Amino acid sequence: MRMRKIFVFLILIVFVFLPSSSQAKKRVAILHFKNSTKEADLDYLSFGFGETLTTKLIKIEGLAVVSVIERLRVIKLLEGQRFLGVDVEHLWRQTKGVLKKQRTQSFSLFPDEERAIEGGKIAGASYVIIGNFRKIGSEIRVDCKLINVKLMKVKTVDGVVGSYNNLLNLQSRLTLKLAKSLGVKVTEDEKNKITQAETKSLPAYEWQARGMNYYEKFKFKQAIESFEKAINLDKDYAASYNYLGLSYDLSDRQEEAIVVYKKAIDIYLRENDKQGLAVTYNDLGNAYNNKGNYKEALEYYERSRGIRERLSDQSGEAELYNNIGTIYDNKGDYNQALRYYQKALRLKKSFQDKAGMANIYHNLGIVYYNKGDYDKSWEYYRKSKLTVTITCENCPYRAGARRADLSLPWKFY
Repeated sequence: MRMRKIFVFLILIVFVFLPSSSQAKKRVAILHFKNSTKEADLDYLSFGFGETLTTKLIKIEGLAVVSVIERLRVIKLLEGQRFLGVDVEHLWRQTKGVLKKQRTQSFSLFPDEERAIEGGKIAGASYVIIGNFRKIGSEIRVDCKLINVKLMKVKTVDGVVGSYNNLLNLQSRLTLKLAKSLGVKVTEDEKNKITQAETKSLPAYEWQARGMNYYEKFKFKQAIESFEKAINLDKDYAASYNYLGLSYDLSDRQEEAIVVYKKAIDIYLRENDKQGLAVTYNDLGNAYNNKGNYKEALEYYERSRGIRERLSDQSGEAELYNNIGTIYDNKGDYNQALRYYQKALRLKKSFQDKAGMANIYHNLGIVYYNKGDYDKSWEYYRKSKLTVTITCENCPYRAGARRADLSLPWKFY
């Protein structure tokens, strides 16, 4: 049996905060924003806009915002990459940092309306937000569209325009406009949280956005350098400490990851940021899990679980149960691993996160493989491939088009 490690992508906003009655919430996915500026060096802001809007919208009680990890699964599927059913960390380590892309045609990272609708279906989202930004001189304009996935209707949201130096405030204004377009009530407390930026330093935010851009591309050395520069500009930038920890963890530098995660936790405790604490406790648990320190990992997972339970964070709980399942799989306690994976699967099914369901089916296949039940293992590997069907004409993985090799996971375990 090969030990499995936790791979977490941009985990700061990895979790979706849902109430006990998730039916009452509108599930929203925010995809990358297109750089319509001639300045290619601003491309790093494309991910930054999506990350910031997700972080802000998640503070609104009436919304359930698709997390970055969930969104990333969708984007990779739409790109035609071998993502579904394969632990990306193992794929990255096999390809030395470059995801192998299995394309049937050329595809832009930035989804058009048809692809956005397809992505929304995969993520179980009722609405998808796509947009673009354009910088002209010292000003920047940001526009976006709100797409109703079920009705396949597109609504243009009034854009925001202003000084680039006031970018952080513009993002808050756009968030409130999106909330209005979605028809959700924003309380004064939520409005205050939305308008409060994670950092007051625009240069720190720019380095943070660059770091996230590198991180998404598995360029961890450059990501680490960028996050360190952001922290040098703002010593209280909790998000940068968290992303720095993620970069260290995936660079097999768990001790350094643990140190910076604890710095992020100190800041979140001081700011009474429950959501930030829930996420970072989980990330710290992942670092201990990757070190093989399962007792410490379970301790921090439990801290995270307690907060998520109080926040009615069902999607976050699903990711947590999945992580706990890997611990028991690594320890050889396969029955407990199956128990936690099934708990995660039930939650994923409840809000129809098909990409997340496929990932858990894959994990279940691994457990049965480790148990020596190869028929059951193959059954779950097949489920992981068949859970998501891409149907849009402009997406590489259309119905009938080639899928990821069903035998691929067997090569890793």
